[in-house]
Amino acid sequence: MNKFMKVGALLLVFLSVSLASNAQDWDSIIKGDKAWLIKRDNEMERNELGKDEPFYTNPILINEKPLDYNDFNLRSHGKLTVVRGNPESGDRTEIPFTVSLRRNGVIVYPSSVPLFDKQFYVVEISEIFKYARVNDELIIRPVKKEHYKAKKILNLIP
Repeated sequence: MNKFMKVGALLLVFLSVSLASNAQDWDSIIKGDKAWLIKRDNEMERNELGKDEPFYTNPILINEKPLDYNDFNLRSHGKLTVVRGNPESGDRTEIPFTVSLRRNGVIVYPSSVPLFDKQFYVVEISEIFKYARVNDELIIRPVKKEHYKAKKILNLIP
C-alpha cells in the first residue's frame, strides 16, 4: 500500500469515527430521521444527589406524548412537560423546569418576555417559538439539581 492510500484510508476511518461519535443516533441518520439534527449534547451537570433518579432518555412530553424528534420543529405547538419515571405510563411525575433560548452560543433574553427562566410544570411550546429563530437551541433545564438527567438541548429547525 503506498503512502497516499494509507493517508486516504486513515482519513476515511477518522471521518467515519467522527461522524458516528457526533451523531447521537447513527441509525436515525441511515433511516433518514431528523432526530440527529435536533438532539444536542445536553451539557449534563452531574452530581451525586440525582444519580439514582429514574429518568428515561426522552423525558419531554408534548400534549402528554413523548416528544417525537421527527415531527419537532419551529411550527410545533402543544403543551410541553418534563417527567420523572416512564413517560409512556401513568407511573410518571411532572417536574418543574425552566426554558431558555441560545443563539450563536449566547442566551437570548428578549425584553418584556416573562417566559424565560420562569419555573414551569407545563408551557405552550408555540409561546416560546415566537421568539426563536432557525438554529437557535431550546434549553429545557430541570429546576431541582437532582433531576439533572432530564436536561435537554434541542436544535430548532424549520
